[in-house]
Amino acid sequence: MFRLFYLIYFFLLVNLNFAKCYWDWNLTYQAFPANNIVVSGSNIYIGSWGGGVFLSTDDGTNWTNVNSPISVQIQGLAVSGSNIYEGTYGRALCYSTDNGLNWSFTNRSGWSTTLITANGTDIFTYGDAHFVAYSSNNGSNWSDVTNDLIGMTVTSLVLNGTKVFAGTWGNGMYLSTNYGSNWTQVNNGLTDLNIRCSMVFGTNIYVGTYSSGVFYSTDFGSNWTQISSGLTNSDILSLAISGSNLFAGTNGGGVFYSSNNGGSWSHISSGLSNTIIKSIGATNSKIFVGTDDGLFASSNNGNSWYTLNNGLVSPSIIYCGIASGTNIFAGTRNGGVFFSTNNGNNWAQVNNGLSNTNVSCFMLSGSNIYAGTWGGGIYYSTNNGTNWSQKNNGLSNLYVLSIVNLNSNIFAGTYNGGGVFYSTDNGNNWTQVNNGLTNTDVKALCISGSNVFAGTNGGGVYYTSDNGSNWTQVNNGLSNLNVASLAVSGSYIYAGTYGAGVFYSTNNGSNWTQVITGFGDLRVTSLIASGSNIYAGTENGIYYSTNNGSNWTIIMYNADYTSSVTNIFNYGSNIFAALGYYGLFTHISTLAPTVNTTSITNIQNTTASSGGNVTSDGSATVTARGICWNTSGNPTIADSKTTDGSGIGTFSSTISGLNPGTVYHVRAYATNSAGTGYGSQIAFTTIPTLPEWGLIAMIILFAGFGGWYVFKRII
Repeated sequence: MFRLFYLIYFFLLVNLNFAKCYWDWNLTYQAFPANNIVVSGSNIYIGSWGGGVFLSTDDGTNWTNVNSPISVQIQGLAVSGSNIYEGTYGRALCYSTDNGLNWSFTNRSGWSTTLITANGTDIFTYGDAHFVAYSSNNGSNWSDVTNDLIGMTVTSLVLNGTKVFAGTWGNGMYLSTNYGSNWTQVNNGLTDLNIRCSMVFGTNIYVGTYSSGVFYSTDFGSNWTQISSGLTNSDILSLAISGSNLFAGTNGGGVFYSSNNGGSWSHISSGLSNTIIKSIGATNSKIFVGTDDGLFASSNNGNSWYTLNNGLVSPSIIYCGIASGTNIFAGTRNGGVFFSTNNGNNWAQVNNGLSNTNVSCFMLSGSNIYAGTWGGGIYYSTNNGTNWSQKNNGLSNLYVLSIVNLNSNIFAGTYNGGGVFYSTDNGNNWTQVNNGLTNTDVKALCISGSNVFAGTNGGGVYYTSDNGSNWTQVNNGLSNLNVASLAVSGSYIYAGTYGAGVFYSTNNGSNWTQVITGFGDLRVTSLIASGSNIYAGTENGIYYSTNNGSNWTIIMYNADYTSSVTNIFNYGSNIFAALGYYGLFTHISTLAPTVNTTSITNIQNTTASSGGNVTSDGSATVTARGICWNTSGNPTIADSKTTDGSGIGTFSSTISGLNPGTVYHVRAYATNSAGTGYGSQIAFTTIPTLPEWGLIAMIILFAGFGGWYVFKRII
């Protein structure tokens, strides 16, 4: 049923005019699956599936997300010296030299990286292309060193000096003494050839197997000894050593430890709510285990475990969002409503009274916010979500996917045959209005003038001009009748379909035209539009058009996240995109700065004074500011100008090199990486320079006989 929940509609009109932009990630909620744990000095790194890389510098007490995100799906993680390497799903191998603040691709791209091991500048990786690669220079150049491992599934890679060990599924262990040029099978005594994991400690090599527990070798794999006494679960997913203790994480059996090099094992899983142990790491004071429920830690060698997920959290599945003033609301599956007052940097759950936390849509009406839920009907709040009340009287279908407001009349679109409901009293009472609506699985609603349009699952588009008393089907040219989203801008109505891209109509749906150039037959889950600009959330990411859909450019490609865009909405000049359980991404736009022009003062023959006030930097550093002028109007920085520092705030300018008695047009400017913004234009006239005899005449005129006397004496 929840797959239908992806088809949620939301739209909000705004003037969208982006210059440069990037995506940032926010809205965290649940603990991430901790797939990889790597300890390097005082730094602990977690590689997670869905959240990228996290770093702790205080023994795991607090975690900070240090992902770009180049990818949020981490399959392998390794640290060598000051470098961190992350193996990702779909985006190959990435590295950071500054503890994860910045990430770059190595030259190994084009395939997922499942395993990484590194020592100094030597790196070995294995990925979904089923071959092993080696670099001796931190990933600048790579060699394919699969050779004797061709056709095998490599499950582990470890380095021991110049020796490389590869564990495989079904073929046991292989050793290379020449950096992978040749591999030799080393399985003497290894009775289980399905290798899950491996680890090097000193001269000993340990492997965890699928069904036979743990084996170890003291002679570089020439001989193996099984050390599994006491292991009640022999499917070993992870291994670690802390001091003289050996730890083994199992597939469903929790954690075991041995204080005698595997001679005997004890079960230590008290406090573990998840016993599938994907990773283990150790510091001097703690043992860490990674599970699908996040991170657990023990300070007493595993005798008891506690969660340690402060900051190591992941997003709930996000289905909808809306912005109101400085407030942003996000609706999630099972997480209810989240609320932010600082552009999504921090979030708080606001669910008091919200008995159904599967939130599918929002609608604003004055100071009230309405939330439609999947199975719980409609809730509303008058205090930014601090408290919610249910408003379902007459609402016989509680699967609400869209809510819109027309002249204080509220319409709710429902699924599973409910159709459209109508309220004239702020949702206190609802009436079903489906006359002519032959398909009552309503996914989307929108308002155009005095008309309400409904997009349905298989019935295309309907509209009503009489508050739902009668509906008319308008599908001429609409080749796909599964309409998942609607948006309106001026005379244009846009319909996003589930499998045929976007259509538009300029005559209230009487005719529809498909717009697919640069777009294709995609599943469109959400639309927003303003002027000739359109944003479309799809299965591939977000597409943007500046000409009513005639051409499209992809501005967010979601291959890393393998999840459709479930919703897009705007907050000021920023676009927010919800990618299922990968969270909320912010499309931060860099605009030209905003600047005001100061009044002109101290006007002389050839000079004057002015200045300005840069009130906004447009999300990028203001590198130059000043005054520009010309004699024709609307001056730009291509004309005469001053340069008066940088940054935001006030500045003063001296305008020089002017001609006397001339009209000039002046305005302030400020420049950043997105372009140049200008203040309002002010015109002024410089003081003229009078001819000599004109000046003498003025002296005589104003000085009278005394002036004439002075003039005669000069002659």
